[in-house]
Amino acid sequence: MNFELNDEQRMLEEAVSKLVSGKLRSEPPVFTVSDAAWQQRWQQLAELGVAGLLVNPEHGGAGMSVLDAVVVARALGRGNARLPFAVCAASALWLLDQAATPAFKAQWLVKACAGEVLFTLAVDDDNHRAQPPGVRLEGKALHGRKSAVVAGGLAQWLIVTAQDAAGATQLLAVSADHPAVRIDSMPQLDGHNSAEVQFNGVPLADVEELGVGADADALLAQALDIGRVVLCAEALGLMESLWRQTVDSLKERRQFKQPLIQFQVLQHRLVDMLMAVESAHSSTLLGAASLHEAAATRSQQVALAKCRIGRHAVQVAEQATQCLGGMGITDEFESSHYTRRLHTIDMTWGNADEQLRRYAAQM
Repeated sequence: MNFELNDEQRMLEEAVSKLVSGKLRSEPPVFTVSDAAWQQRWQQLAELGVAGLLVNPEHGGAGMSVLDAVVVARALGRGNARLPFAVCAASALWLLDQAATPAFKAQWLVKACAGEVLFTLAVDDDNHRAQPPGVRLEGKALHGRKSAVVAGGLAQWLIVTAQDAAGATQLLAVSADHPAVRIDSMPQLDGHNSAEVQFNGVPLADVEELGVGADADALLAQALDIGRVVLCAEALGLMESLWRQTVDSLKERRQFKQPLIQFQVLQHRLVDMLMAVESAHSSTLLGAASLHEAAATRSQQVALAKCRIGRHAVQVAEQATQCLGGMGITDEFESSHYTRRLHTIDMTWGNADEQLRRYAAQM
């Protein structure tokens, strides 16, 4: 397999990197970004054709591959762009393009690709507690709660999983503005928008059905694996940038009349960080390559990649904090935002331990 970027991918990477280092770089700290400012940033990204990167051109997308999405996510991670690209663009819009009716695509998918409408996935049932049983269909209405919905407080549409009376999965698109939907926004560890979503009897007549039963399970599993790989790529970009920030800081700071980078113990830490970054690079490519395999192989390899990325992300974040000292955990210091984002990516759609169990279960 050729791992070198082609000319088109290099141009895409350069365009995204330029946007991140320019317009997105000048934004205020992550914890003070308003909804209006966030929407403006998302539209700036959509103007590059990135929001609909995996969507067919006939529906307003770019019709590109997941490897192209990996290139974009890595560039976004290097500048910590603080945008839910993996969840809302890669996973949600890919799933919508695969499963929605032509009429729904014509009305909403084109707008989503243009950055005018935001879709997100609501798939985690109430923090995985046994009771209540998550989102379910009772009669012809939707009841229950979803937790940790990324960008749930900003999205206009929620792609929701529910269980019917027979236990089969129902994949549904629900308007966030429906009067029977309650959304409570809250910041994640990294400051990204997240939400708890409560469904209080949303009639089935008011939702868009995307899939039922085994077909819905298969589509959702593939969408989540695509999102996990793209999250791995974003984490790789974050780790690369965090390593460089640590090196630059140790070159500038001095003790005993010499730069800190000349101290052997710190050099060893930097080498360990770099080895973790390179291993994360290989793991991300492994996960991306497996997306073309059969479902069982894909699921296993993506789980392994996400597990490794989670372990390496925590290692790099901890080593960087040790090298940078107390200032490395302050809001004013840039690296702290990279560290928080890395921890959040590890927890999104299954942390390293959960992915390891998922991998072992398929051995």
